Amino acid sequence: MGKAGDEKKSGTTSATAAERAQKRDAAKKVLEQQMANLFKEKEERERRKGELEAELKSMGVKEAEKKQIRTDHNRREILYAREKRKQMTENDFDSIHVIGQGAFGEVRLVRMKGSGEYYAMKKLLKEDMMRKEQIDHAWAERQVLVLANHRNVCKLNYAFQDSTSLFLIMDFLPGGDFMSLLMNRDTLTEAETKFYAAEMIIAIDFIHNLGYIHRDIKPDNLLFDKDGHLKLSDFGLCKSYEGDPTAVTIHSANNDDDTEDVSNEEKKQKHKERARKQAMSTVGTPDYIAPEVLLKKGYGKECDWWSLGVVLYETLVGYPPFYADDAVKTCKKILKYKDTLEFPEEANLSEDAISLLSELICDSDHRLGAKGGLEDFSKHPFFAGVDWGKLGDEKPPFVPELTGPTDVKYFEEYRPVDPSASKHKVQPSRSVRKEVGNKEYVGFTYKRPLADAGTRKGLDKSLYEKPSS
Repeated sequence: MGKAGDEKKSGTTSATAAERAQKRDAAKKVLEQQMANLFKEKEERERRKGELEAELKSMGVKEAEKKQIRTDHNRREILYAREKRKQMTENDFDSIHVIGQGAFGEVRLVRMKGSGEYYAMKKLLKEDMMRKEQIDHAWAERQVLVLANHRNVCKLNYAFQDSTSLFLIMDFLPGGDFMSLLMNRDTLTEAETKFYAAEMIIAIDFIHNLGYIHRDIKPDNLLFDKDGHLKLSDFGLCKSYEGDPTAVTIHSANNDDDTEDVSNEEKKQKHKERARKQAMSTVGTPDYIAPEVLLKKGYGKECDWWSLGVVLYETLVGYPPFYADDAVKTCKKILKYKDTLEFPEEANLSEDAISLLSELICDSDHRLGAKGGLEDFSKHPFFAGVDWGKLGDEKPPFVPELTGPTDVKYFEEYRPVDPSASKHKVQPSRSVRKEVGNKEYVGFTYKRPLADAGTRKGLDKSLYEKPSS
């Protein structure tokens, strides 16, 4: 009895020591993150002050006016510091409508209490993120959105968390996604495609210049703002596939005959039906994935340009170039793209359009954009006449017809996710859930500078939120 009691006591002691070590490590990480945030905030304040002084110097205004501008600037800095210290929760927003669902949560149109401003709230369940090893993907999305301040990229305003979920509060883009437009129109003209392709290229090139690869370029992740301009979204959250399409090998691709006796009109119809179903599920499609990614070879930003080529092909032809009835057949067609890529005569594609698509859906070493980014495209004849610096001032081919700020006609109908209903039999222990909340996501909270500090005019707005062109 004595020996058994000693062993039980020893085990309890070890468990207690492990818990103490875990708490100590978590506390250390929190402290380190807080110190890092303080230094970063100081650097940001000094950067903004330097930009203010540089702009004041170039403005040629009187000293009294400069003094007033500096006073206003300091007041806004204080206001921002106060707002940043306030802890945000889901209860700070009124939920209006579910506008999207994914593998790890949902997206809602919400109204912020107090300000009355409308946002898109992406809510991600921590347990699902942990179970499917997506912790890094949540961080990647948050990090890219924090860095990205561009007119063709979806903007993050706030990020916060509670014990069970992560929250990303982004601009609400009421025009729906590019896939919905394609489903309604079947195809776009080359003139229309040129405009949207240019906006896609600008967004992708911007993300590449930040040092990131999107890796999920597809029509569903291109959203329209209220004026009809495209914005790139969904950074870092991978889609799940049925089976393992990446297991397809060069050997199997070269030895299986997957030719299908299906007309192009049937391909259009079947693709449209599948797209509608996938819009309502968490299962994606490999249609837009580059061959080097499927083969699990080393790859870089050029994989995004392949995906762009597939999106543009679908825009002009009506279905993806490697469409098949199932994911494995699609992957095999992608790996054999030199034999399977075709340009149907009935699509009436111009030589410039075929040239553009052929230079995107090709070997990664020779892919358009791989070396020069946006500059490669500016030299291509398909984009003749495009004023790349003024696209934001042009009227897009499609402008959403909206009745008000809560109009969600361009989004599918979704049922709200019931957080109490679990799809999984095995649940993480309480200690694991606590570790996820206190360790993996330390420092996740974010507030865009002066995002809720009132309307900024002139100089202040250019300093705090200067969208890149």
